[in-house]
Amino acid sequence: MADGSIEQKVAQPEQIEQGGDMDYRKSAEGGFDEKILNHEAKQGAEAEHNLSLFQAIKTYKRAALWSICKFLHSTWRHIEDMVRQYIRSLTMFLSTLK
Repeated sequence: MADGSIEQKVAQPEQIEQGGDMDYRKSAEGGFDEKILNHEAKQGAEAEHNLSLFQAIKTYKRAALWSICKFLHSTWRHIEDMVRQYIRSLTMFLSTLK
């Protein structure tokens, strides 16, 4: 990197979650070029997009779990509302039979 060229790196799933091997908080002190940082950000995004479903779940366990919980919560609320509406309708129907 001393000659200003950008090294080609392939990020592994575990590197994506951990942020790779560079400490970007010290980029100004370390003399990292903004062009290099942008290039590595694009590589990271491309690596994330190329993950299979199981690699993505393995890499982003918390995000996957949150997404599944959120889906189940919203689905359960919808089912719960449908059951309440059904019970109200049934109650009204039964009250007309008296």
